[in-house]
Amino acid sequence: MLLHKGVDEWTSTGVKSTFTVLIPDDSSPTITGSTGICGWGWSFSCSVGPASTATSPILLGANLTPIPWRRVAVFFHPDLIRDANYGRITLRTETKNLRPLDDGPPSGFLTQIDLPQRHGSSKNPLGVYMRLSDATGPATIAIVVQFAAGLGMSLPRSLDPRVEAALAQTIRGEEVTDIKFYAYTRVRAGYVTRPRPMFAKLALLRGHSDSLDTYLMGVSGEAGFAESKMIDLDVDMPPGDRFLGYDYMSDSDLDSDDEGDGSSPAVETAEASTTFAAQRPLPDSVSSSRSTSPILTFRALAPRRMGRMVVVKGHAFKTWNALLYYLYTNRIIFRTSDFHQESTSQIPVCSAKSMYKLADKFGLGELKALALESLRSQLSAENIVREAFSSFTSLYPEILDIEVEVLIRHLPNLTEEVDNMLKSICDGARPQCFNVLQKIVCHPELLHPSRAASEVGFA
Repeated sequence: MLLHKGVDEWTSTGVKSTFTVLIPDDSSPTITGSTGICGWGWSFSCSVGPASTATSPILLGANLTPIPWRRVAVFFHPDLIRDANYGRITLRTETKNLRPLDDGPPSGFLTQIDLPQRHGSSKNPLGVYMRLSDATGPATIAIVVQFAAGLGMSLPRSLDPRVEAALAQTIRGEEVTDIKFYAYTRVRAGYVTRPRPMFAKLALLRGHSDSLDTYLMGVSGEAGFAESKMIDLDVDMPPGDRFLGYDYMSDSDLDSDDEGDGSSPAVETAEASTTFAAQRPLPDSVSSSRSTSPILTFRALAPRRMGRMVVVKGHAFKTWNALLYYLYTNRIIFRTSDFHQESTSQIPVCSAKSMYKLADKFGLGELKALALESLRSQLSAENIVREAFSSFTSLYPEILDIEVEVLIRHLPNLTEEVDNMLKSICDGARPQCFNVLQKIVCHPELLHPSRAASEVGFA
């Protein structure tokens, strides 16, 4: 068999199957192989063969002789779930010792398939990879099949090693939470206001990315952050308002001061002001017992939970809260134009833009891909001009490329909107828009309009 399967890892929304790929010697012709049933009733197949010299990168060995490549393609087969009404499922591939062909994404390919699927298996691979013939170590492919959280499926779940370690710590009497984050919820007159607390277990946040682990080393005191000193998590002063003069002020997960965020102001005040309750004078019964019951007095004054307190800078409460929930459960919901705030789901809802920024900062590839797909799905003729020329888009080339393609497709029907946007750019109101203008002007469909018109149906 070409694909040797390891143990499936189950989550609340899908399953991850990991395979070792057996690469035949260079003289072998193309061969194919399939797996048995995986997960909930699907399978995969693999094709391995000589790489085309026309598409393969040319690499030279130590003696300047060409190093041959092998071409590896992976396919998904719905099999037993082909007729199931599961809607859109997402498949993501992660690889080791394999390189994507034709400059594919290094972190893995993202594919979406709609079920039920009446026709035969797709001929389009989940990913096409190249492997050096002299590479050392096994080549592995991990494929995550994820179902929409809204399906409410009850899937068997593998116990994450982080969860197992955290549970073991509770058996030894260690705290369930050992870190407290404060993040801001509102913006008013150039200030972010009304911080709210969130609690977490550091052990459950580690291991998702090197960048996030480095950050956590800082907040846990391992890197010497001054603000991460040990405190009583139930007795601390919430941070004050902050003025932040950068793009954080346009964060779509911050509410303006006259808007609600789905929680009662009284609850917010209570959550952020545990200090005042903890510092109230002891009842007379406790005070009078000090001379006769020192143990009772000690227990009344002793801190309940010790840990670190960190003020989150540059990210709103909703975004950080959703990140913590995702790191715990691998589940996330992005706010869309048709989302109803009164949703009863316990999963925190956040802006895809805000989460994309956070995922990019911490190198969380899967989360970043999910946010990107949500952003892509929300693009339309009504909002594409505004989105393509936004300051957010100018920061991320991947998003810029996607939005330019959508903009070009709708361009014939957006004359007035584009004219108004170009006028504001010429007036100096949008200095960040050079890159998007450059891509539009140099786009093949505009450089060769007759050919492009026939391709997209405008002719």
